[in-house]
Amino acid sequence: MKTLNVIFVLLLAPFAAGAAAAEKLTLADRGTTEYTILVPESASPVQISAAAELAETLQEISGVPFPVKKESEIASVSPEEKLLVIGPGAASKALLGPETDEDAVPYDGIILKQAGKSIVFSGHRQRGPLYAVYTFLEDELGCRWWTAAESTIPKRETVEADDFDVQYAPKLIYRESFYAGLMGEANAKIAAHLKTNGASETIPPELGGHHKYQYFVHSFYTVIKPEEFLDHPEWFSEIDGRRKIGGWWGITKKMRELVPAESLDEHGTQLCLTNDELCQTFLERVRKDLDANPEATIVSISQNDCRGPCQCKNCAKIAEEEGSESGPLLYFVNKIAEGLAESHPNVLVDTLAYQYTRKPPKTMKARENVIVRLCSIECSFDQTLDGEFGPSFADGNRRPAPDPENRSFRDDMEKWNEHADRIFIWDYVTNFSQYIIPFPNYRILSDNVRFFVNHNTIGLFEQGNYQGATGDFVQMRAWVMAKLLWNPGANQKALMEEFLSGYYAPELTPLYMRYFDLLCDASEKSDRELGIFQSDTSSWLDLDTYNACAEIMDRIDAKAAELETADPERNAGLLDKVRRERLSFDMALLLDYNRFAEQAQNEGKEFRAPARDEMPAFCDEFRARCKAVGLNRYSEGGGPDKFEQYLTDVFEKIVGGTAAE
Repeated sequence: MKTLNVIFVLLLAPFAAGAAAAEKLTLADRGTTEYTILVPESASPVQISAAAELAETLQEISGVPFPVKKESEIASVSPEEKLLVIGPGAASKALLGPETDEDAVPYDGIILKQAGKSIVFSGHRQRGPLYAVYTFLEDELGCRWWTAAESTIPKRETVEADDFDVQYAPKLIYRESFYAGLMGEANAKIAAHLKTNGASETIPPELGGHHKYQYFVHSFYTVIKPEEFLDHPEWFSEIDGRRKIGGWWGITKKMRELVPAESLDEHGTQLCLTNDELCQTFLERVRKDLDANPEATIVSISQNDCRGPCQCKNCAKIAEEEGSESGPLLYFVNKIAEGLAESHPNVLVDTLAYQYTRKPPKTMKARENVIVRLCSIECSFDQTLDGEFGPSFADGNRRPAPDPENRSFRDDMEKWNEHADRIFIWDYVTNFSQYIIPFPNYRILSDNVRFFVNHNTIGLFEQGNYQGATGDFVQMRAWVMAKLLWNPGANQKALMEEFLSGYYAPELTPLYMRYFDLLCDASEKSDRELGIFQSDTSSWLDLDTYNACAEIMDRIDAKAAELETADPERNAGLLDKVRRERLSFDMALLLDYNRFAEQAQNEGKEFRAPARDEMPAFCDEFRARCKAVGLNRYSEGGGPDKFEQYLTDVFEKIVGGTAAE
């Protein structure tokens, strides 16, 4: 009997133990089916979607249409009937029996159970039945949805299902894999298939919807406008004895014209969090905005993306007493949350523990309706948060980190557990200064997700490359991360291999896994912190590792060409995908070409790269490859308007500007 019973999850009440194994079910056989998909009499949009997804996919697998009926359209419901029942409803209740309370299923939980010859797909009403269908199609029938445009749906003349009993609810109620391929309406269906539900994953109600925010982080100057400094300077930070104004985006021309220079702060400022008039004004405006956005269930009351906290007497007193600037912030947020608890009891208040507020207060605690969102921006990302390097994909061995660089974050995380009942995490899984080049955090992703969940995290925002569909294996990263958010106990290596085999080809999987291992080994051996703002790979990528990776990439190119030629239907587009992924490695070559060339010459070593007189053609080809896949951004701050000039500057350092414009 197949069951999902792993750590890091909240299991539903189990069914009676010791039941005899049920028979294997034949859902379709040689063009016919005896099964009916059954929905409740007053089915919700999600239940209708679940039934439609099940019918459409079963037909795609078997070629057989499966009828969908309402409960009133069949004579009876019993384990002897051949039904695929979408719950919760009268039919699912009858089949599950009194020992299972569908109304008690935790948030996003699923029930997937064989009951005699029938199958029940049920769970929490918002998304449970749809998630149960997705789980069945994946785990029982082998369906996979890799990206919005690519999936694997097996074709079978006979469709059978084994005995199973899955009862599962994710610990993470908020799951956001923040990649371009899962964002927006165009990607809503793949986001739903991967069971994410974050603010950027704009999933429609009929597919379960998503968490909706009022504002979304860094909201102080969204609610209180900077120009209000002119009439209410006392609402803004006092710094060095003077009230000051400044945004993290800089000082506008209008502000320079209206505000004395001594009251401007180029580094950015916050609000005076102990000012009662400000607090009341802030609360009134938030209430008004929430009234206008009734679907919002979380409101962000959080600091600007800069420093500049208020140093006035009252704010400084709380900061000193609490030993952290999180003291004045939490004082203010708690007051707003107290007011919203009366007017908007179903809305949670989200704030940040970020940079200067990351350290928790000594005594102050967050109200029950407050979410503290801890941010890992200062961490090193080739080490786990437990202070180890990740396990090698080749042998599973770990190399202890000689200097656990994330110790302070771990300490803060553990202490925040004492000060807040609701913890969210803003984690970072890409290189924001250079999206394209390799970022060797491949081996620590699941370790960190489990660390967060083990420390009472209930919401996880994984900020990846959200601005491009091409980069450092962004399709794989988005898929693997979504899978880990749903089930933190999953095996990350197995997930990566599954994606590489299904999305590319099984023959390429060991080569790619070796490539990831080589990059991680190089980063770990450099003993340098792997932050999220790396302009190139010079701090960790050595020439020997580069050569080894280049040899692997050449083999992947050759193998992909061979596979596509041998079976153009099965492997259609494989070489294009492989060459797209190579852009990341080739970008590292372009940025470090001169360093590697000089080292190879001085030390008499091999350098697996085009000779310098061949580089103009290589640069031309690189630019053309970028255009072919729509790659037009290299960093969070470098938009499409800067990309062409950026490439020209990079090329010029190698070839003297001879690359084609």
